[in-house]
Amino acid sequence: MMSKPWLLYAYPQQPFPRRVVIYVRARNIPLSIVTVVHVSDAQLGNKVPEGIPPQPPGRLSILAMPNPSSDRQPFIFVKQSIAIMEFFQGACIHGRYGFPKLPQPVALPINMSEIGDAANPGANEDGDAAAAAAAYALHTVRHNELLTLASA
Repeated sequence: MMSKPWLLYAYPQQPFPRRVVIYVRARNIPLSIVTVVHVSDAQLGNKVPEGIPPQPPGRLSILAMPNPSSDRQPFIFVKQSIAIMEFFQGACIHGRYGFPKLPQPVALPINMSEIGDAANPGANEDGDAAAAAAAYALHTVRHNELLTLASA
């Protein structure tokens, strides 16, 4: 287990930081590993809760990981919501850094053109209608799960 939790700086009203927070909840990543730091409104000075290091420069979302090999730079920063979610995905797939290991890698299509469309979910370039329909159904289920988490 890690000595200090990782800090995820997020402003809850912005869509991209909120997407990362939803992802952390969906993956059941415990707060003992990743602490979500809700940053206040930028017009009020980006204040963070007491005892938390100030927000690093840059746009939110920002993941601050403790850097045990350097006293001068106590954190390593990962910026951009997609990069943060990809990092978490890799950590969960392999069970690294104390993250909960996924039973199997999640295989979702990159874009809708790979699985057809809503009107014809079996239409893809391979002609494999059953696989395309299954991928479309999985994509729809995951999308609905994320919408449910976002509204919670």
